[in-house]
Amino acid sequence: MNGLGGKVALVTGAASGIGCAIALRLAAEGARVAVTDLDEDAARAVVARTSGIALACPNSVIIGAEPDGWDDMRRSLDAGKIVPVGPNPPPTLCDALQTPSVSPITFGILRGREARISAVSDNDVEVAMLWAFEEHGLTLEPGGAAALAVVLAGEVDTPERSVIVLSGGNVDPLLHEAIVRDGF
Repeated sequence: MNGLGGKVALVTGAASGIGCAIALRLAAEGARVAVTDLDEDAARAVVARTSGIALACPNSVIIGAEPDGWDDMRRSLDAGKIVPVGPNPPPTLCDALQTPSVSPITFGILRGREARISAVSDNDVEVAMLWAFEEHGLTLEPGGAAALAVVLAGEVDTPERSVIVLSGGNVDPLLHEAIVRDGF
């Protein structure tokens, strides 16, 4: 990687493993990075290791993705206050993104950065998983494909030279096989 200044990256599953390594590397190369993970404390530790990468890149555009019905960050940002997931949220393939309520720290950062969050359907996630496999040979878990799903579905206008981080291969092999076999 060379000269990533001005580029934007959203790293899901960033609290450990390859997600953490990617977030740290992108930040070191000058990218504007937003970090998400189910393990809030571990995600905070990654942010601390990068001297607050989300805060250190004030000119970045942050675009996030959440599954339909689990879009508590989008609704919280729209309301200007933390709004938890409603009662009986629908099932989703994006189990890694099922947070009942957003972190106050993450909310404060994303609100201050005027982040844009889009909800994505399971169908769009499956399309993204299939596309990643067919076009690039990548096996992605559903939550790791959510950002790509938002882009492929045309839900957001991505800034020129954007970075979309695809992370996580923790997907049920039978689910992935069915998505690849059946296609769309």
